[in-house]
Amino acid sequence: MASPQLLLEHACRCLEPLHVGILAESALHQGVLHEADVAAICRTAPRQVQRVLGHATSLSESGTESKVRLHLELRRVPVRAQVVIDGVGRVDLLVGERWIIECDSKAHHTDKAAYAKDRGRDIRSAERGYVTSRLTYDMCFGEWEDTVTRLDTVVASGQHLIPPEEWIRARRIRRR
Repeated sequence: MASPQLLLEHACRCLEPLHVGILAESALHQGVLHEADVAAICRTAPRQVQRVLGHATSLSESGTESKVRLHLELRRVPVRAQVVIDGVGRVDLLVGERWIIECDSKAHHTDKAAYAKDRGRDIRSAERGYVTSRLTYDMCFGEWEDTVTRLDTVVASGQHLIPPEEWIRARRIRRR
């Protein structure tokens, strides 16, 4: 049986770079590879794959999270994974200062309790000046080009860079 390291080495030459990053992050998150292993693979990988592997972390909890975060990081968009926001809890990704991206799977987000919990978190985050986007597996894999266009449109607006407190303050001033 091939080792995870050997499998990732072969993936570097067979898969598109973003998907190699997803595999690397999954292996890191599950603890079957360590950062030193990924760094060693990175040194011999094709240049495009090196760019992606240079951003690999163990923080992403799903392939969808990895794909979205890596896409944004490769475009030099500020994004942090697994951020805790007071009154909201831990979010998958915080882009810039106020854009929350949640990567939802059917397995963990469609039962009645989880669905209600997610909507409550969205309301609490909006009260605090954040905006939330929820991406599905299909949006990240089956409809990726459309999703990239939408993500890039939001990034181009610059709205994600406004700190939540500043956005709330500006909204209050406009209402007067």
